Amino acid sequence: MYRSFINDLKNEGIDSLYLLYGSERFLLDKAMEELKSKVVSGFPEINITIFEDDSLNLNDLVNACNTLPFGSDRRLVLVKDYKELVAKSKKSSEDTDDEFSDKEETNNLDFIFQLPDSTCLVFVNHGDVDGRKKLVKSINKAGRVYKFEKIDRNELMQWVRGHFKRAGKEIKPSALEY
Repeated sequence: MYRSFINDLKNEGIDSLYLLYGSERFLLDKAMEELKSKVVSGFPEINITIFEDDSLNLNDLVNACNTLPFGSDRRLVLVKDYKELVAKSKKSSEDTDDEFSDKEETNNLDFIFQLPDSTCLVFVNHGDVDGRKKLVKSINKAGRVYKFEKIDRNELMQWVRGHFKRAGKEIKPSALEY
């Protein structure tokens, strides 16, 4: 899926909304770096906003998405490991006191359908997401969704061989098999 993601970035350009998820952490992080370099051309410390799930405040997310970029054509807003993308686990009553209900939280994220052209909002989840969730379906409808799964041995060998070749080096098949 990484190749398809990179090809889409090159051929179709940058969209305003993405969901990147999967168990292949390295490729997921590499895809994020590629997206960062394509979206933000200057002042990354100002034009990239990162939210971790435990620090996500919806008002702050909306404000970050509506903020104009500075010294760049676009700004990047990352939401990492957002809990509303995965299946609910059993929570204690203490955990639910200060949180929105699932329906209220998802309804508050309807702003993703009206993102400014200057914003690229990316949900990144290191693991699987629940495709039945309303938010996942909404992102799939309004943006692009990519799943980064573990790559098989042959793909990995091809990838390593390609990196060596781009560096102007060769790798012996025996070393590659090791």
